[in-house]
Amino acid sequence: MQKKLAIVQLARHREPALLVIGQSISNLGDGVALVALTLLVLDTTNNDAARLAWFVALGLAPLGLVVAGQLVNVVGVRTYFTISALVTILPGLWILPSPRINEIDGTRVRER
Repeated sequence: MQKKLAIVQLARHREPALLVIGQSISNLGDGVALVALTLLVLDTTNNDAARLAWFVALGLAPLGLVVAGQLVNVVGVRTYFTISALVTILPGLWILPSPRINEIDGTRVRER
């Protein structure tokens, strides 16, 4: 007897099929909303690419949670948080004393 795919067996039942269809429509709407909001941010910030990049990065943050969950399963919670802390702190410690960053910040303060 030939084994059927799980998705085919799942589609035979009404409730799971409706759930999958509803989630698919919802995901499509989320994608359209993301594109619309991205274009709105780009338009309202006078084509400021830096602000647009922050907006897109914050929108992609939940994707990191999915990856993080799998990583915790592989390396363990304590190791994961240690790695996360280092990844978060080290770039900041490298950037803070940078003369270029301090020069940009000083220019922005004088403009106001």
